[in-house]
This record gives sequence, C-alpha cells and structure tokens, in this order.
Amino acid sequence: MKVFDAKLKKHNGYFEGQSDAIDKPSAAKAAKYKKEFLKRFIPISPEQIDKRLGDTQYWVTRKYDGEFANLFYEKDQAVIVNRSGRVRKGIPCIEEAIKILKKNGIQQAVIPAEIYVYDEKKKTRVSDLVNALTDEKK
Repeated sequence: MKVFDAKLKKHNGYFEGQSDAIDKPSAAKAAKYKKEFLKRFIPISPEQIDKRLGDTQYWVTRKYDGEFANLFYEKDQAVIVNRSGRVRKGIPCIEEAIKILKKNGIQQAVIPAEIYVYDEKKKTRVSDLVNALTDEKK
C-alpha cells in the first residue's frame, strides 16, 4: 500500500482524497472486494435458519447501516478506502485500528469493515455517519 499524502486534503479533522491518493492496485482491490465478496451475503431471520441453511457451518454478522470500506494497514499507517475510491486517514477509528494492529505485531493487513456511528440509545443510519463526518466535533 502506498498513500500519496499530498493528494489528501484536511476535511473536518481528518484527511480525505480520491482513489488517486492510494496506489492503483490497492484502489482496485477496494473497488472489487465489495462487488465480489459481499454478493454472497444473504439477509436471513432467525426463523429461516434451519430451512434455508440446514446444519452446515456459516459465519453470521449483524448488519450495520454505515459505509463499507477496506482498511489498508502497512508500516504503522492506515487508511480506509470505500468502493468508490474515497480515501480517508486520521479518523479516530482508523487510529485505534493502527494501535491494535501494531500491538498485536501485525505488519500488513487489508480488513473489510463497516464504518458506522454507534449510539446505544437508537439504531443509527448511514446519514448519522455522513453527519458525523461533516462535523469535526463528532
């Protein structure tokens, strides 16, 4: 992963740029991943599990309403890249990921993630994320 910091602009307390702010292979990987991998996901209710899945082993996740992005981490730096190519750096969750990966001795990683706003009082939507990203205090 190569990040071109000169192509990132300060934006509400973090840095943001387009797909040319990261090397072409990484940008392509981010664009392709959601299309290729997430098309295999299916929504399912607890009542449908036995009928639709049987007794085969599956991974199940909770659906968060946010923005899908890949976290690219290498040499103590990280960015998130969404499938449209938007590159972000310096958001608190990215900085926390750097600390966790570094602490665990991980040198390089690409991690698919959902960037969302957590509020224990209500279910948040992608609009809450957009609102948070436009307000430096949030």
